[in-house]
Amino acid sequence: MIHEYLFSTDEKREEIENYQPEKIRVSALSIENTHCWILTYEVDGENETSAKVLSDENKRICQKYRPIVLANGSSAYYNQRLFPLINRFERMLRNLLYLKSVISIGDPSINNISSLEDKALGDVFDMLFTDEQFINSSKGIINKKTWRYTKAEILCALNEIQENTIWDALLGKNAVPELQKNFSRVRTYRNDVMHAHNIDHESYLKAKRLFNTINTQLITELGLLVNKDQPVASDDVFNETLKNVIHRADLTEKVSYLLQDYERIQAEHQKQIEMLIKETEKYEEQRQQLFAQVVSDWDRSDTMRRQIEDLGKVFATMR
Repeated sequence: MIHEYLFSTDEKREEIENYQPEKIRVSALSIENTHCWILTYEVDGENETSAKVLSDENKRICQKYRPIVLANGSSAYYNQRLFPLINRFERMLRNLLYLKSVISIGDPSINNISSLEDKALGDVFDMLFTDEQFINSSKGIINKKTWRYTKAEILCALNEIQENTIWDALLGKNAVPELQKNFSRVRTYRNDVMHAHNIDHESYLKAKRLFNTINTQLITELGLLVNKDQPVASDDVFNETLKNVIHRADLTEKVSYLLQDYERIQAEHQKQIEMLIKETEKYEEQRQQLFAQVVSDWDRSDTMRRQIEDLGKVFATMR
């Protein structure tokens, strides 16, 4: 397992190379005709022990020297280990919604399932775990406060606002509680893995524990839906509610796109107006220069006229 770091200066090279981390092999490579050089840390094995050794040292060297990280083998290992857990989580979450949709009476569920397939996980999370009315009410309370306020006052005010998420309405407050409580962390960890962001050992352990717990709870919830000995009461509003939520999310997305287009067009118009103003200013400057030239030429002409008249008078006296 390897970590590689690029340094743009050799100012502290001797200090860095002389430090020998325990259980890590250290080597350095100079880049010809520059002050740049590459530091390599290497340990044997592809396992959590090796990854932790490099991850801990990575934290130290990055905080102290701020190099450019070229290779982060421990983070790559953590990403590979977390990916199956996250993949399983996403599949079970969608399966839970699909099964609940199928066993519920009301509108045909196939339309909801098809619509959900088109949604990214972030969009699904926003639909399930955020209450738009609560968010707007919270903003309104804070914006209306014109005096200095404390954290306790804000929390007290927020606690008085009722929050009704779609998850609670469709599946209940006791369904997969760890996901409800930590959906924001789940989204962050998921994005870090899917986008190959660097992950340290501490974050890896937290993410691993969280997804294992949530996946266990999802398995339990799925079992309640399909276990004949534990019948689940059909909810005639599930599919109607889910359809409305998806429809609202689609409208929100469309409005967002329209606003983006509007802002883009406004920016283009503003740019065109600024260009016209600059052109107008340029022409006005040219007009003023031309006018000044005409006035100057006129003054010179008037001077020449007077000189000619004076010469005429001189010639007249010489006759």
